[in-house]
This record gives sequence, C-alpha cells and structure tokens, in this order.
Amino acid sequence: MGQYSIQYFVCCGKSICWTCAQSRGGMEMKTCPMCRAPKITVWNERAIKRLKKGAARGVASAQSTLGGHYLGFLSSDNVATNIEEGIRMLQLAAENGEPFSLTQLSHFH
Repeated sequence: MGQYSIQYFVCCGKSICWTCAQSRGGMEMKTCPMCRAPKITVWNERAIKRLKKGAARGVASAQSTLGGHYLGFLSSDNVATNIEEGIRMLQLAAENGEPFSLTQLSHFH
C-alpha cells in the first residue's frame, strides 16, 4: 500500500482505495476514473474551491488534504497558511477515519 490509504479526486469529490488507483495507472492517470474529468495537476483556485466543498461535506481525505495546504505541508499559492484551521481540518479528518491526518497531526504534539 502507498503512503495514503485512498486516492481523493477533487474534480468530483469521490475516492477510491490506493491499490485500485495504482491498478488504474496511479500518478500517471490523465483523467479521474470516476467522472473522467482531467486530472488536477495544479492547485489553482478552482481546485481549492472544490477541495473546500468536499471538506465541508465531511469527506475525510478532502479535510486532510486541505489541512495540509493550510499548514504548508502541500504547496499552494491559493491557500494562505492558517495553523489553527489546518489543525482543525486534520482533527476532523482523523475523526472521520483518515489515517494520514494522524501522521500530520503528530508533528504538532
């Protein structure tokens, strides 16, 4: 299994398990296997907006990814660093069962 347990797709807000994502081409995928939208390769304003929508709906992988952006773990010119919001997003993701968020939270304890 890879670093993450699931692959989250910002385009449609859906996820598939990491193993399934790898069997469909992994990082080389050109389109989302769920909605066929082009793969997001740049965290532009549109991608961040979709990520925030997923996080607001309670999608744990979106919460974890957004938390990583707020904390500066993931680079994006479209998300200002906000430690409090980043930790809050990671805590929500952890409560929703996203294991990678626990690893990220461990950096703050």
